[in-house]
Amino acid sequence: MTDIGGFTGHYVITAYNEGRRDFTGIQLRGAHLQGAHLQDVILAGANLTGADLSGAWLYGADLQHAILDHAQLGIAHDKMTDPNLDDVDMALECTYLGKANLRDASLVEAQLFRADLRDADLTNADLSRAFLFEAYLVGAVFDGANLTGANLASASVRMPDLQKANLTQAILDDLKLYD
Repeated sequence: MTDIGGFTGHYVITAYNEGRRDFTGIQLRGAHLQGAHLQDVILAGANLTGADLSGAWLYGADLQHAILDHAQLGIAHDKMTDPNLDDVDMALECTYLGKANLRDASLVEAQLFRADLRDADLTNADLSRAFLFEAYLVGAVFDGANLTGANLASASVRMPDLQKANLTQAILDDLKLYD
Protein backbone atom coordinates (compact mmCIF):
# COMPACT_ATOMS: atom_id res chain seq x y z
CA MET A 1 0.00 0.00 0.00
CA THR A 2 1.37 3.40 -0.93
CA ASP A 3 0.85 6.24 1.50
CA ILE A 4 0.16 9.85 0.58
CA GLY A 5 3.27 11.19 -1.06
CA GLY A 6 4.23 7.73 -2.33
CA PHE A 7 6.02 6.65 0.85
CA THR A 8 5.43 3.48 2.83
CA GLY A 9 6.65 2.21 6.16
CA HIS A 10 8.81 -0.28 4.24
CA TYR A 11 10.50 2.61 2.41
CA VAL A 12 11.38 4.32 5.72
CA ILE A 13 12.70 1.13 7.32
CA THR A 14 14.81 0.30 4.26
CA ALA A 15 16.21 3.84 3.97
CA TYR A 16 16.91 3.90 7.73
CA ASN A 17 18.76 0.58 7.52
CA GLU A 18 20.83 2.05 4.67
CA GLY A 19 21.89 4.95 6.92
CA ARG A 20 19.30 7.66 6.33
CA ARG A 21 18.05 9.30 9.53
CA ASP A 22 16.29 12.47 8.38
CA PHE A 23 12.72 12.07 7.14
CA THR A 24 11.58 15.60 7.97
CA GLY A 25 8.09 16.37 6.65
CA ILE A 26 7.52 12.94 5.12
CA GLN A 27 3.93 11.89 4.46
CA LEU A 28 3.24 8.49 6.06
CA ARG A 29 -0.51 8.46 6.69
CA GLY A 30 -1.52 4.96 7.76
CA ALA A 31 2.04 3.63 7.42
CA HIS A 32 2.87 0.25 8.91
CA LEU A 33 5.97 0.60 11.09
CA GLN A 34 5.24 -2.06 13.70
CA GLY A 35 8.36 -3.19 15.53
CA ALA A 36 10.61 -0.87 13.52
CA HIS A 37 13.95 0.05 15.13
CA LEU A 38 14.30 3.77 14.37
CA GLN A 39 16.54 5.13 17.12
CA ASP A 40 17.39 8.83 16.68
CA VAL A 41 15.26 9.08 13.53
CA ILE A 42 14.13 12.57 12.52
CA LEU A 43 10.43 12.67 11.67
CA ALA A 44 9.94 16.35 12.51
CA GLY A 45 6.81 17.68 10.82
CA ALA A 46 5.98 14.24 9.44
CA ASN A 47 2.36 13.24 8.91
CA LEU A 48 1.87 9.88 10.62
CA THR A 49 -1.90 10.13 11.01
CA GLY A 50 -3.27 6.66 11.63
CA ALA A 51 0.17 5.06 11.38
CA ASP A 52 0.88 1.82 13.25
CA LEU A 53 4.05 2.17 15.32
CA SER A 54 3.18 -0.54 17.86
CA GLY A 55 6.31 -2.16 19.24
CA ALA A 56 8.58 0.38 17.51
CA TRP A 57 11.86 1.53 19.11
CA LEU A 58 11.99 5.32 18.77
CA TYR A 59 14.54 6.24 21.43
CA GLY A 60 15.71 9.80 20.91
CA ALA A 61 13.47 10.27 17.88
CA ASP A 62 12.68 13.82 16.78
CA LEU A 63 8.92 14.04 16.21
CA GLN A 64 8.63 17.78 16.81
CA HIS A 65 5.54 19.18 15.07
CA ALA A 66 4.68 15.69 13.78
CA ILE A 67 1.04 14.75 13.29
CA LEU A 68 0.28 11.45 15.01
CA ASP A 69 -3.49 11.76 15.31
CA HIS A 70 -5.17 8.36 15.69
CA ALA A 71 -1.74 6.69 15.50
CA GLN A 72 -1.13 3.33 17.18
CA LEU A 73 1.83 3.88 19.51
CA GLY A 74 1.13 1.24 22.10
CA ILE A 75 -0.05 -2.32 22.11
CA ALA A 76 -2.42 -2.92 19.22
CA HIS A 77 -6.08 -3.24 20.17
CA ASP A 78 -6.29 -6.82 18.91
CA LYS A 79 -3.45 -7.81 21.26
CA MET A 80 -4.82 -6.09 24.39
CA THR A 81 -7.22 -8.91 25.09
CA ASP A 82 -5.29 -11.81 23.55
CA PRO A 83 -5.28 -14.55 26.25
CA ASN A 84 -2.19 -16.12 24.66
CA LEU A 85 0.05 -13.13 25.38
CA ASP A 86 1.90 -13.02 28.69
CA ASP A 87 3.55 -9.95 30.25
CA VAL A 88 6.83 -10.59 28.40
CA ASP A 89 5.06 -10.71 25.04
CA MET A 90 3.09 -7.59 25.97
CA ALA A 91 6.31 -5.74 26.89
CA LEU A 92 7.77 -6.56 23.47
CA GLU A 93 4.70 -5.01 21.85
CA CYS A 94 5.15 -1.67 23.65
CA THR A 95 6.41 1.31 21.73
CA TYR A 96 9.53 2.89 23.22
CA LEU A 97 9.71 6.68 22.92
CA GLY A 98 12.27 7.39 25.65
CA LYS A 99 13.87 10.84 25.28
CA ALA A 100 11.85 11.42 22.10
CA ASN A 101 11.20 15.02 21.06
CA LEU A 102 7.42 15.34 20.70
CA ARG A 103 7.29 19.11 21.22
CA ASP A 104 4.23 20.63 19.56
CA ALA A 105 3.26 17.21 18.15
CA SER A 106 -0.39 16.38 17.56
CA LEU A 107 -1.35 13.08 19.19
CA VAL A 108 -5.12 13.57 19.26
CA GLU A 109 -6.79 10.25 20.11
CA ALA A 110 -3.45 8.45 19.73
CA GLN A 111 -3.30 4.95 21.20
CA LEU A 112 -0.39 4.83 23.67
CA PHE A 113 -1.40 1.78 25.74
CA ARG A 114 1.66 0.71 27.76
CA ALA A 115 3.91 2.98 25.68
CA ASP A 116 7.19 3.97 27.30
CA LEU A 117 7.64 7.75 27.17
CA ARG A 118 10.25 8.09 29.92
CA ASP A 119 12.04 11.43 29.68
CA ALA A 120 10.21 12.33 26.44
CA ASP A 121 9.58 16.01 25.73
CA LEU A 122 5.85 16.59 25.14
CA THR A 123 5.98 20.36 25.62
CA ASN A 124 2.87 21.92 24.04
CA ALA A 125 1.86 18.57 22.52
CA ASP A 126 -1.84 17.94 21.91
CA LEU A 127 -2.73 14.64 23.54
CA SER A 128 -6.44 15.38 23.83
CA ARG A 129 -8.45 12.17 24.18
CA ALA A 130 -5.24 10.09 23.89
CA PHE A 131 -5.25 6.61 25.42
CA LEU A 132 -2.26 6.43 27.80
CA PHE A 133 -3.51 3.55 29.95
CA GLU A 134 -0.57 1.92 31.79
CA ALA A 135 1.91 4.16 29.93
CA TYR A 136 5.28 4.84 31.55
CA LEU A 137 5.56 8.64 31.78
CA VAL A 138 8.19 9.14 34.51
CA GLY A 139 10.42 12.09 33.64
CA ALA A 140 8.35 13.11 30.62
CA VAL A 141 7.92 16.87 30.17
CA PHE A 142 4.30 17.97 29.71
CA ASP A 143 4.74 21.76 29.97
CA GLY A 144 1.75 23.30 28.18
CA ALA A 145 0.59 19.90 26.91
CA ASN A 146 -3.11 19.41 26.27
CA LEU A 147 -4.30 16.20 27.95
CA THR A 148 -7.99 17.15 27.87
CA GLY A 149 -10.05 13.98 28.12
CA ALA A 150 -6.96 11.76 27.94
CA ASN A 151 -7.03 8.41 29.71
CA LEU A 152 -4.00 8.11 31.98
CA ALA A 153 -5.47 5.38 34.19
CA SER A 154 -2.81 3.17 35.78
CA ALA A 155 -0.02 5.20 34.14
CA SER A 156 3.33 5.53 35.90
CA VAL A 157 4.12 9.18 36.48
CA ARG A 158 5.55 11.81 38.81
CA MET A 159 2.86 14.37 39.60
CA PRO A 160 5.25 17.33 39.21
CA ASP A 161 5.71 16.24 35.58
CA LEU A 162 1.99 16.89 34.96
CA GLN A 163 1.62 20.17 36.89
CA LYS A 164 1.92 22.41 33.82
CA ALA A 165 -0.38 20.30 31.62
CA ASN A 166 -4.08 20.82 30.91
CA LEU A 167 -5.73 17.82 32.59
CA THR A 168 -9.36 18.91 32.09
CA GLN A 169 -11.57 15.82 32.17
CA ALA A 170 -8.51 13.55 32.07
CA ILE A 171 -8.93 10.12 33.62
CA LEU A 172 -6.32 9.79 36.36
CA ASP A 173 -7.55 6.66 38.16
CA ASP A 174 -5.03 4.39 39.85
CA LEU A 175 -1.95 6.38 38.84
CA LYS A 176 1.34 4.80 39.88
CA LEU A 177 3.17 7.72 41.47
CA TYR A 178 6.95 7.97 41.65
CA ASP A 179 9.17 10.43 43.50
